[in-house]
Amino acid sequence: MASKKCPRGTPEFEMFGEFFKMFQEFYEVEETDEYWDALIERSGEIIDKYKNVPFCRFLIRAFVDFQEHKLKERRKQNVGE
Repeated sequence: MASKKCPRGTPEFEMFGEFFKMFQEFYEVEETDEYWDALIERSGEIIDKYKNVPFCRFLIRAFVDFQEHKLKERRKQNVGE
């Protein structure tokens, strides 16, 4: 299979850069309204900006879902302690 890189300057390349910044900023999940409000707001901004990148919404949603999963797992661990 031939490989082809995503060229710099394309919407996909730019979207991944912004997604990674968001990933870094919100990596450590918090159980506060401020955290979740900011994550949802930033997610919406990226989705709106890159609405022409078909998988952007799926990538963002996967990250938000994963953060929710991490929080639920943390809660389960805290209940068992």
